[in-house]
Amino acid sequence: MEVPPAPHWYSTEKGTVINVTLIPSSFDPKADARALRAAMEGLGTDEKTIWQILTARRSAQRQRISVEYTSIFGRDLVQDLKSELTGNFENVMVSLMRPKERFDAVALRKAMKGLGTDEGVLIEVLCTKTNQEIEDVIRDFKEGLYITNAMYF
Repeated sequence: MEVPPAPHWYSTEKGTVINVTLIPSSFDPKADARALRAAMEGLGTDEKTIWQILTARRSAQRQRISVEYTSIFGRDLVQDLKSELTGNFENVMVSLMRPKERFDAVALRKAMKGLGTDEGVLIEVLCTKTNQEIEDVIRDFKEGLYITNAMYF
């Protein structure tokens, strides 16, 4: 099964922040779920296919793929990624599977954990969000303080 290339979006507008939800008409979460499973089955792992699929999808699309993956195979996509991948590649792919609010909450937590604070991360996360998105990140951040799940932090 051939994986479609990542879409390339171009805008001539400068200095304008808008909320846009673009879902390519070719998006098929079932096909993506099957391709991901095929990439992880058997000996070896087809990391290129995993990379092409997960990086070409928006957060909401990746969540739909995860639901379809569980529905079709009765397995958890994140757990399969963790078992098949290693190192920084595993960290990136697992991070991509987090809902966007959780991703931001994790980034904030890591930026403030330990000695010192990574102000660049705080600025990048908080200054690019609407008030509602910040409230969602704060809610997820607070929930994460009580969760010991390794995927969360």
